Amino acid sequence: MAWLRFRHPDSRSFLTASYRSLLRSYILSPAADPPSPGLLNLLASPRIKHVDLSYLDDDSGLSLLHEAARRKDLRLIELAVRAGADVFVRDRKGKMAYEGVGGKDERVRVFLRQCKQIYFSCQIV
Repeated sequence: MAWLRFRHPDSRSFLTASYRSLLRSYILSPAADPPSPGLLNLLASPRIKHVDLSYLDDDSGLSLLHEAARRKDLRLIELAVRAGADVFVRDRKGKMAYEGVGGKDERVRVFLRQCKQIYFSCQIV
């Protein structure tokens, strides 16, 4: 069944559009809401390597790492970094994801700095 192996030439475009839509939904959702199962499944998929996880949302100017850091979601940060998200990505204002984390909770800032140093060997602190 060779036809099962055929991939439509626009499948990467569809994958990219799906990721951008899921990112937009995540950014617009209330901060207390967890990421959607669709976003988590996509990040865990082997096909995620074909998606630019450094993409900045058109309206907010944020990447997935910026929004996950703002929400202090260490699990999503780790999943995104393991999927290939660039810890050096800057938002539209030129800030790195850990620079926008406010408050007294330093876990996200420390975690992202560790990921920056080790890149793909980050572990939750």
